[in-house]
Amino acid sequence: MTGDIQGSKEGLQVSSLPAQSLILPQSVKAISKPEEDETFWSRWDGLVELGYSLTRGNSKISQSSVGASAEYESARVRVQTSLSSLFNKQSDARAASTHAASTRVDLYIKPHAFAFSQGSLDRDDAQLLNLRTSIGGGLGWQPVRSRGIELSLIGGLTFTEEHYRAGEEVSSGRAGSTGEALFGVSLERLEWRHVRFIGRSSLYRSVLEGNRVRVGASAGVRVPVLHHVIWMIRLNEQFDSRPLFNVKKHDHGLISSFGLAF
Repeated sequence: MTGDIQGSKEGLQVSSLPAQSLILPQSVKAISKPEEDETFWSRWDGLVELGYSLTRGNSKISQSSVGASAEYESARVRVQTSLSSLFNKQSDARAASTHAASTRVDLYIKPHAFAFSQGSLDRDDAQLLNLRTSIGGGLGWQPVRSRGIELSLIGGLTFTEEHYRAGEEVSSGRAGSTGEALFGVSLERLEWRHVRFIGRSSLYRSVLEGNRVRVGASAGVRVPVLHHVIWMIRLNEQFDSRPLFNVKKHDHGLISSFGLAF
């Protein structure tokens, strides 16, 4: 916990906690001042990554990926943003690409409880999806929050609007806009020495179409190479229980890239 401290007979009061939340002196392990050079910009953590693969011979395949993510965290607020693009080109098949951008803002109302709002944009040529827009919010709980590991559970509601490629047949009963219940698990940070593990999974169940379920999941490992240079390997999974006609329910891939961390 970070903030100004005031003492009383009942206990210690930290400015970042609600007024009725007191800390018993005997439960305090350590008190330290913030770093002198701690500023708004020093609270940011992020990376930019690039990847490319090329195959020649019996087939001509090229694949490139671009990704960026950033996180800001203070005593009461945390902001997480991410952007990723994957381009795939094959000589005997139609080019395909996927793009995703998302932002989540957490406002802590208690040391381990927070309210959040989030928004996302998605495009997936393999699923014939031109654009999916989602915006929503809810409540979250962090059962584990320490310097080496952060794990969050979230639940809420989202409003989703989808636009598919013009002229393609869609399954019966598909609506352009819908409400969805959201359940998610986020591993914001798990560090072992200098290696960082990250992961996030979200389950969306349609409120209007009760038999439709969407799942988005990603997991990755970030390994430092030299100074700010890192190597990243990430696995992505997208699942839709009611996809468009003649489109697979699963869309997944493995991406390896190098990047710069800040």
